[in-house]
Amino acid sequence: MKRMIRILCAVSFFCLGCVACAQANIFLSTYNNATLGGLSFRDGDIVEYDPVTDTATLFFNEDVIGTPPASGAHSPNIDVFHILPNGNLVFSTTIRGNTLGAITYIYPGDLIEYNPTTGAASLFFDHSLFAGHVSGDIDAFSILNNGNLLISTDDYATLAGLSFEQDDLIEYNPTTGTASVFLNGSDVFAYPNEIDAVHALSNGNLILSTANGGIINGFHFEYDDMVEYNPTTGDVSLYFSGLLFDTTCSLIDAVYVTDSNNVVPEPSSVFLLTLGLLGAGVLRRHKS
Repeated sequence: MKRMIRILCAVSFFCLGCVACAQANIFLSTYNNATLGGLSFRDGDIVEYDPVTDTATLFFNEDVIGTPPASGAHSPNIDVFHILPNGNLVFSTTIRGNTLGAITYIYPGDLIEYNPTTGAASLFFDHSLFAGHVSGDIDAFSILNNGNLLISTDDYATLAGLSFEQDDLIEYNPTTGTASVFLNGSDVFAYPNEIDAVHALSNGNLILSTANGGIINGFHFEYDDMVEYNPTTGDVSLYFSGLLFDTTCSLIDAVYVTDSNNVVPEPSSVFLLTLGLLGAGVLRRHKS
């Protein structure tokens, strides 16, 4: 019964916000081991979640990445990733020293492009591009429609002469080597925060998750939630509810969303609206 209430409440958010549009599949990775849609996975895995059927499948197995050759080293934890149009995966890990293909030493500020068919790996973004007192641990990453990179780090960093905080999003042009502020965290969040996951939608909106939850324009969300934010209008809504996790809630490390035009057909609007009205009566939990 508890599981049914959690799912009903979570699905209601999707239904009320997406009755007129198909819900895209969500690819995500978490900070710790978790269970979603009946699938248990590790912090270095990437899972594909279908919000319509509440089912998840393993998309990427962390075993592909070598464990750092150090005593007591942890398994790799993927904290950012993006799926390229050719099917290749661009990702970063939290632990220095992982290996993959010809790359023998991966830094947290590196972005690696991996071909899942051939197993080939290459450096997509070099951590040495960061300057200052930290080399930069990329904590959130996406690729914009114009091909520029959207980057946030887990601490203060400097890229292409631009210094920024952990709640900022920087747009980096790899062709010109220039950077600009895409989102100023102090203007968006009600209090200082850390962006843990981001995906830029084709319509210009952002899918965001933060380390401590947050408040945007009076809208409260938890650290295991994802919100959709319109940088132009400031509108914000819940995109993914942490209530969907089967076990204890988990901090979301990275997210990628498929184009809604390429996913499963939209379920009946009447069915979605019915679930939404039922779920609206269930109170969401409050964390202390």
